[in-house]
Amino acid sequence: MLTMTRSVGLALVLSMGLAGCQEMAGVGAPAEDPSTLTAAEQQLRKAEDVRKQRRRQATVAGCAAGAGAGALIGGLGALLQGDTTAIMTTVATTAVGCAIGNAAGNYVNKRTAEYANDQQKYNAMIAAADQDVAEARRLRNAASTVVSQQRQKVASLNRKFEQGAVTRESYRSQLASSRNNIQALENQIKAIDSQVKLMREDSEALRANSVNTSSMNSRISQLTAERNRLEDARQQLTNIYNDVPPAVEAPTL
Repeated sequence: MLTMTRSVGLALVLSMGLAGCQEMAGVGAPAEDPSTLTAAEQQLRKAEDVRKQRRRQATVAGCAAGAGAGALIGGLGALLQGDTTAIMTTVATTAVGCAIGNAAGNYVNKRTAEYANDQQKYNAMIAAADQDVAEARRLRNAASTVVSQQRQKVASLNRKFEQGAVTRESYRSQLASSRNNIQALENQIKAIDSQVKLMREDSEALRANSVNTSSMNSRISQLTAERNRLEDARQQLTNIYNDVPPAVEAPTL
């Protein structure tokens, strides 16, 4: 039986460039052959591509809307005056602009769009939130599959490595997707965190104007639940990669 050090095992993932990298395809990202990825891993990568595209779109839309200090001041005035239309306009722009963080869901784009009236806007935001919950659920299912596959792969590689049936280099090559698996989940979790924050701010602003926000609060709870399941999957992956033998991570002398 192999003696495995968890902190050293995780270093295999870190040595591939995980630490300090904010985007999956950023500086230091290991080359990854798409043909070696499982369907579930490919789904994680596709979700990352969609997240980045939506984030760019939301940032451009927010900047064009001129969100920022002016929107904050306008929102405060609207609250004092009880102007529902002004409040909804502020909700669509406040805190988005050029600083939306990692939020990149359907909801973020809908809240910056223009509608004929407040009810249409609210309905569109709820519908978009439903889409985001559904996407998070599909992503969570893919993450669960990746966890199961990686657990089996690491266990198999550990046995073969102990028996001398697989070399250190081959082991590392077969686990090349490890860093990107974790990074993809971390990016998605951050995106959901940012979106939930925006939704809560919107809900508070609307509630302050006596708008029933029970529908939005329900979506917030659902999205948060999916976020927590993704976090659990990320932690499970971390634990799995911690079981990589130290000898695999150790440099060749």
